[in-house]
Amino acid sequence: MKKTIIIDFDNTIGYFSQIIYLINIIETTYQRKMKQDDINILLKIYTHSFRPKIFEILKFIQQLKEKNIIHNLILYTNNKNEIFVRMVLNFIEEYIGYSDEKINHKIFDHIVFSKTKKNLKNLIKFESVYDKKETHICFIDNKKCDYKAESKTVRIYFIECDTYKYYYNHEDIAKKMDYKIYNVLNKKLVYRYLKSIYRNKVMRENLPMKIHEFNSLYIFNLLNNFCLSSK
Repeated sequence: MKKTIIIDFDNTIGYFSQIIYLINIIETTYQRKMKQDDINILLKIYTHSFRPKIFEILKFIQQLKEKNIIHNLILYTNNKNEIFVRMVLNFIEEYIGYSDEKINHKIFDHIVFSKTKKNLKNLIKFESVYDKKETHICFIDNKKCDYKAESKTVRIYFIECDTYKYYYNHEDIAKKMDYKIYNVLNKKLVYRYLKSIYRNKVMRENLPMKIHEFNSLYIFNLLNNFCLSSK
């Protein structure tokens, strides 16, 4: 039996729209493309861009892979900004790797960028995923998708998580920015950029963080059930 976990990117691993806005500000101000260092700096500053406990969840999956309980972790996304997605994943792998010296290899085995509706065919094509005798696939996504198994040997599990969004207000973003590194910027300039970006956008009130933390525990629990299941 082969077991694979497939996780969505946007609103599942985290909410990154504001990081993209800040990258746009940096690129416009410094007249250059984003670098991995820019992503790393911003994600360390604006930590609520990530779902609470997502690093613990991914580390848990990695430990299950090392025990050969889980055989693959795949990122599956409709996000069109492939460079940005890969940079965020690099940050995640470095972050988890540094926090545990035993983890020194790739956490994500495959990254699938889908330009159309997500479907199972895009995933079964990986030799490491499919087992002719029995294949169990667990999806973690904030949107319920109809993944129909086209084979009797494939069993689908689905963990539907909440849609994670966290909005930093303009003042918090401007206050937290590292102006020692980005010394051409200042609070007033960042604030003005953000006011312009959000001129025609609605910034909704954040849900209490405890709700998202509870949902992460829910993911943990269902993941554990998936790993222990043999039927």
